[in-house]
Amino acid sequence: MIPQEQSSTAVAAGPASTAVRLLEVRSVSVMFGTFMALDDVSVNLDGGRALGLVGPNGSGKTTLINVVTGLVAAKRGKVLFDREDVSGRAPHRLAHLGINRTFQIPKPFTGLTVRQNVEVAARYGKGRRSVEEILALTRLDRVGSRSSEELTAAEQKKLDLARALSTAPRLLCVDELGAGLSVSELDEVALMLRDVSERWGIALLVVEHLMGFLERVTEDVVVLNAGQVIFEGSLVDALRQPNVIQVFLGG
Repeated sequence: MIPQEQSSTAVAAGPASTAVRLLEVRSVSVMFGTFMALDDVSVNLDGGRALGLVGPNGSGKTTLINVVTGLVAAKRGKVLFDREDVSGRAPHRLAHLGINRTFQIPKPFTGLTVRQNVEVAARYGKGRRSVEEILALTRLDRVGSRSSEELTAAEQKKLDLARALSTAPRLLCVDELGAGLSVSELDEVALMLRDVSERWGIALLVVEHLMGFLERVTEDVVVLNAGQVIFEGSLVDALRQPNVIQVFLGG
């Protein structure tokens, strides 16, 4: 049950005088055969803000990102981006509109250097920032001439982020970027995402299991369980809710 004092639509908003609604997910449902992966889910996100998307495995987090980025078509509901209905559009068309993502398992262009990977993405996405600026932000400037196949797991995740940023997204969906990283690497990546949100004005929809990492990136979260929103509000308040504790800890 959602606490009665909360609305049925999750929102991460800026100050009332400057908030501009960028993403609206309206009553989206997704079926895989007879399995209901998302059930009447609504999420709103304002431009330049960050929103965490959390929940146990199988709760629908990645499915929701897949719907927003065009990899999965919703059975019901709509996705609006900057007030335009973009439901069901192909990922490459959404990238040109300003929606992009990272993946849980990065898949860089093999045989190309780090710099070339970013250059290809920048050319395709008509990015407005220089490759040098993006490599510097993601701490890849020192390995720009290395083959992508030589990178560590953490560096490959940074490269995935760099490639997405090079397409000049207005909305970036981040799917478990912190998974498998060391404590120092988590701190580094969290700082990158804060810079992207606060200094570059990119809205973030962040799927993450690591609450410590997530709290460095955003104050606002949506909690999913069994394809439904069970909580929306601040991360601090989420960790005080009995229903959220039940979902994560089993009691």
